[in-house]
Formats: sequence, structure tokens, C-alpha cells
Amino acid sequence: MRKLTTIAAIAALSTAALAVDLPVLPLGDIDMKYEGFSWETDTNGGHPPAGGPGVAGNVLYSVGQVLKIMDAAGVNTLYDPADYGAEMTYYLHDMVSLGAAPYGPTSWQTYYTDGSFDIYFDAPPNFQAATGPTTYSGVTDGLLWLSADAVSFMTVFNPSTGVGFFNGTFQVTGGAAQGIIPGALVTIGASTDMAMPPGWTYDHRIKGDMRGTAVPEPASFTLLAIALAGVLRTRRIR
Repeated sequence: MRKLTTIAAIAALSTAALAVDLPVLPLGDIDMKYEGFSWETDTNGGHPPAGGPGVAGNVLYSVGQVLKIMDAAGVNTLYDPADYGAEMTYYLHDMVSLGAAPYGPTSWQTYYTDGSFDIYFDAPPNFQAATGPTTYSGVTDGLLWLSADAVSFMTVFNPSTGVGFFNGTFQVTGGAAQGIIPGALVTIGASTDMAMPPGWTYDHRIKGDMRGTAVPEPASFTLLAIALAGVLRTRRIR
């Protein structure tokens, strides 16, 4: 309760300081368009390294931007941060690998424990991906819009091609998004295969959709579920 009270107090102060409109969740399904990068902190080449699986104890991260919030069909834009001189960034962090096991003839499956998934709202925009995990900036310096702790999370990748997918379940702990109920579950899933710019040192490049459902409560909205889905494409840095 103390953590949620602190988050609410910070959110109120930050909203006043930003002086821009926060995203309002409509009733029904929504589709968040996003892009970003992911990597593991390790000494053996990422998740998974060429020629073998990742190692237990590696820590998975991902950073990037939510570009637009759209309707479920992905046709009508419901909220575009750029229209307000703002940005929304996401931060998947501190996901600790439990080690990998074979998944079919060519891939490896890795389960993770701990970790969180957060979305921040900020103005003016200042996110910079730069070229790798040690050079990005402007991800967590805004208003915490959504925060959720991992319940379960796993990845599957082919070490030769970088093609694979990931999914998991997170439990909401707070944030300034209208009507969020602490304790609600959010789900995350994606497929991957996308080229990295030459010389960049992230493990994967990510692009796709975060899908969710907002349902009515008395005088408010409740965010019940978000699914990172769609056509995400990444490729492991060789």
C-alpha cells in the first residue's frame, strides 16, 4: 500500500509539471504501436548466443517507444504522443534467466524470473536509442504511466537465425493510466526477426503491437490486459 501511495503522489506532481494531456484509455480493445531494442547482460553473446543457449543468471532488458495508441483494428489513432509534443517509452528490465533448454531441433527456450515492465510518459521527447545498451537515454525520466511485475516470462530463439518469440504474464502494481487496478494481470507476447543497423550492439531489434482491453467501472476505466503482439521482427547481433 505504501508503494502505491508513493506512486500516486509522484504521478500527481509529475502530471502537473508536464502540463500536457495523458493518454485516455477508451472502452474496448486498443492497439499500441511500438518499436525498440532488447539485450541480455552477459559475456556470451546475447539470448541465445551463436551455437548454443543463454546462461542462467543472464539478465534481459528491452527499451523503446510506444508510437501510437490505436483502435483494435489498427485503423484509427486514439492517441499520438507527437501531437502533444510528448513521448511514451517502455522499459522491460531485470528479467533473470533460469537457463535454457532445447526447443525443437534448432531452437532454445529460456525462462526468466523477477523483473518488471513499465511505460513512461514524458514531454518534451528525449529518448535516444543511440547504438547499444550502454548508450541509450531518456527512457525512465518521465511520469510512470503503467508498472507491472513479472509473474512468468519465457523466450524461444534459434541461435543461428535469431528468429523466435517470447511471452509472459505481469501483475499491475501502479501507474498513472486512468483507472488501473493494482493486482490486474497483463500479458506480453511477440514474434521476432528484424535486421539491426550496422555497428549497433543490442541483441535484438523489436517492432510491433501492444494490445489491451479497457472495461468500464463506475466513473472510470480499468486496464485489464495488454498483449505485446503482432509482427515484431528482430535479429540477434552476431
